[in-house]
Amino acid sequence: GAVAAVATRREMIDRDGLIMLFATALFCLFAWDGYFGRLEAAAMLLVYSAYSLFLFTAKAGLEGEYGFKRFLNYLFRFRYLLTIRDGILAGIRMREDPGAAPVEARKLRRAFREGVVKDLLVMAAAGAAIAFGADLFIAAAVHFAVLLKIPPVVVGASIVSLGTTLPEMSVTVTAARRGFGHIAMGNVLGSCIANIGLIAGAAGTIRPLGVDRPGLPLLLGSLLFASLLLLAMIRSAWRIRRWEGGLMLALYGLYVAMLFFRLA
Repeated sequence: GAVAAVATRREMIDRDGLIMLFATALFCLFAWDGYFGRLEAAAMLLVYSAYSLFLFTAKAGLEGEYGFKRFLNYLFRFRYLLTIRDGILAGIRMREDPGAAPVEARKLRRAFREGVVKDLLVMAAAGAAIAFGADLFIAAAVHFAVLLKIPPVVVGASIVSLGTTLPEMSVTVTAARRGFGHIAMGNVLGSCIANIGLIAGAAGTIRPLGVDRPGLPLLLGSLLFASLLLLAMIRSAWRIRRWEGGLMLALYGLYVAMLFFRLA
């Protein structure tokens, strides 16, 4: 937003924005006691999986009908199970009769023949390079933090989180500079949902997560406040203006300073 104004559609905020806020609030509720167990982690994974399947059910041209309320209905009425069932049945029918494949499936196969595979390989190679660079950054930052005897929670909430966010930031800034505001905003909201639902969910399912309670109010409170502020800014003009992006950067700097002065 500080680089260029980022415009978006109302449908994206009414769906992805509110789902992001819902996932954030749910995560804060689960983690508020300092323990994020396997049951809570499985619930977050379920939210992320249902969100991903919900996006695939959205029909082109009817995005406005697939809002937050419809997602809640989709989640709590277990309609994602029907989506999975329909996908399995469609795959079986395609194997039995390739000529009966839906139009979308035929378009997908034609796209692969026309060079999409090469584009996907380029994207995968670029993503691997970005991930490798981020790993080097994180390793160096953590080593530096250990030498300065900074608490692990401060390292994770500032240095490590910044390192893992650099690839997303590069994609978002590039999209914003080129005028693709929808891609930039979709990447921001989708990354938040993936970090909370997929990453935290998968990590907590493998091994329960715990953190010292003294730092939780600041960490979780800042997370929830930033989510609310982002949506409020977007709904004010359906875009993130330059001064709003600058304000978010300033607040992030304040957040990092508070981490080091209060928890370090």
